Amino acid sequence: MRTKAAAKSQTTEDRIFGILGMTLRAIDTFSTQLSSRFLYWLWGHPIRHKPSAREMLFKKEAEVGRFESNGVTYNFYSAGKGPAVLAVHGWDGRGTQMLSFFQPLVDAGFKIVTFDAHGHGESPGRQANGVVISDMIVELSNKVGGFDAIIAHSIGGSFALVALERISTKKVVLIAPPQSMESSFQKIKKRLGVPDGPEKLFRERFERNFKNSWNRFSIDQLVTKIPGVKGLIIQDEDDDFVDPSEAQAIHERWDGAEIFITKGHGHRKILRAPEVVKKAVSFIAS
Repeated sequence: MRTKAAAKSQTTEDRIFGILGMTLRAIDTFSTQLSSRFLYWLWGHPIRHKPSAREMLFKKEAEVGRFESNGVTYNFYSAGKGPAVLAVHGWDGRGTQMLSFFQPLVDAGFKIVTFDAHGHGESPGRQANGVVISDMIVELSNKVGGFDAIIAHSIGGSFALVALERISTKKVVLIAPPQSMESSFQKIKKRLGVPDGPEKLFRERFERNFKNSWNRFSIDQLVTKIPGVKGLIIQDEDDDFVDPSEAQAIHERWDGAEIFITKGHGHRKILRAPEVVKKAVSFIAS
């Protein structure tokens, strides 16, 4: 029996995952094929979260531009003047989730640029994947004339690093980066309680649709391919999604990169932590 404290500590996201997991396992009792399709749908179906009043105010006051990627038109938002810095959100996120970095970067002489990935925030689409989002970053870079630096949260870091196969930048800040696509899947698998049957079919379908892409988005491999890019990894000890050991593994493989460890912020509140904002802005401006 759960205690009142345990029930109170459960987040809305925990409850959503609980319901989705029960649904998946219920479907699996009569059709593993259908449950695997449901898992595949969940994997590529981001949850949209309501932005704060401060975020909406930024969008209202920001300079709004438009760019096209894969035949779809998207908005991007910018403020300030100077070398451009791109802010990339993570899965289920939105560009203005990185709001705490914007004014400090503008004050430091940079132009901040952000966007909502396909299927996220106010952008069109329902399903999304790393290939589509990486393409968006490439096209946005071409639109604004390149980025002096990139700040990316969570798995948004892998999308940004894949984009660096076709564009360039000087510095990258990764905040709470998962080590690999596999490590991210294992956490989702655990939260949903995915049985072996649908997992096997899910992996087969993913490979058919995105051949050789699973490991392509592994950050611990991607950082070895950008030797000329200066890096900063920021990780919180109390992250409930990305284990701190993953940041350490990335750091070990990223030649010359710095690592900055915090405590008490978790996976998302780290984006609002004053010491994190100060460290990231100082690194980019140095």
